[in-house]
Amino acid sequence: MKAILKKEFRENIMKFIVETALLSGISATLIPLGFKLLVDIEKENPLISSRYGPLLAQLRDLNVFVRSQWFGKNLLELAILFAVINGIGIVAGEYERKTAIFLFSRPVSRKSVFFGKIVVAILYTLIPIIISTFFILPSVKTVPQSLDMPIFFKLLIQALFASTLTVVIAGIASIIVNDRVKGGLIILSCIVGDIILASVLKWNFINYSLLFTGDFVKTLLISSVGTVLALGLSFHLIEKKEF
Repeated sequence: MKAILKKEFRENIMKFIVETALLSGISATLIPLGFKLLVDIEKENPLISSRYGPLLAQLRDLNVFVRSQWFGKNLLELAILFAVINGIGIVAGEYERKTAIFLFSRPVSRKSVFFGKIVVAILYTLIPIIISTFFILPSVKTVPQSLDMPIFFKLLIQALFASTLTVVIAGIASIIVNDRVKGGLIILSCIVGDIILASVLKWNFINYSLLFTGDFVKTLLISSVGTVLALGLSFHLIEKKEF
């Protein structure tokens, strides 16, 4: 198991650095640029102010702004994207590199190998989310409003649980589909299609994006149960997989 963990950490370190840098860059500039730009636009452009007055009034609330623009937009989109990228290569990546037969036929059980790889994929997805989200806090001091920290941490926890579920779902796809690009596109298409369909039909109960910003207890329950079930299915599929 140690060898698997070292191998995965070493092979994915650059991906981790890029994801952390990108997310942190966006979060660090969210309030200094996004929030203050919003206020300036409203002051300098009466037409926009009159047309989108109610929406702008809501976004002037720092807590609403952070919830909608970070947790409900930037982090939501990139966390799903990175979770799929990190999860889809767990098995499909080894298959493409022609190393799957060697790796999954060693004395170590397939479940142990898969578990070690998915643990690293989850860590490499969650740590950039945590680091980048905390980059928001220093810039809060630059505006005359305070952030509701309990809600802030609840949204962060929801994002971590939902992202973990996304990695595991992508891990299932990596077992079934031997091509990382095809597998990743399938998962992303399903998630995007679900969000669009749920929005059009007003079916919030199937809206994947609400796992990040919906009811705290309900979303954590769904993400947790979904992760456990998806892991169980992954272990079953990896045992049946023919390389």
